[in-house]
Amino acid sequence: MTMLASLLDYVSVVPSPTPSVPPLSPQTSGSSSPLWANLIVGLLGGTGVFAASWRSTKALRDNTRETLGHERTRLLNERFDTAARLLGHGEAACRLAGVHAMAGLADDWPERRQTCIDVLCAYLRMPYPPTPTRTYHSQST
Repeated sequence: MTMLASLLDYVSVVPSPTPSVPPLSPQTSGSSSPLWANLIVGLLGGTGVFAASWRSTKALRDNTRETLGHERTRLLNERFDTAARLLGHGEAACRLAGVHAMAGLADDWPERRQTCIDVLCAYLRMPYPPTPTRTYHSQST
């Protein structure tokens, strides 16, 4: 506010030029506002533009943050789907990769960490078909 006060002090000290045409009376003049009033209106208008720009930038920032949050959730859901599919694969190496993928996802996704742990525990509790026993025939000599 000191800058505005010093500007108003300066404007009141500067001598106004002598008009070549006599001034109109206030009743007939459409715009007879003093210079300091015009300056204040100009400053307030600039402040309004700044505030509108700031609000627009904040809205853009908030929208970007929300979009990134949605994209992160979508990516984590896709990783969960892939890891769960690998856990149900027919080959042991793929199932092992699924276990590691689910464990890594649990580390990266604190909001759904317990879900990942529950899936891993359920996978470990699943019954598995025993491998057929091999019969070895001894060779008699």
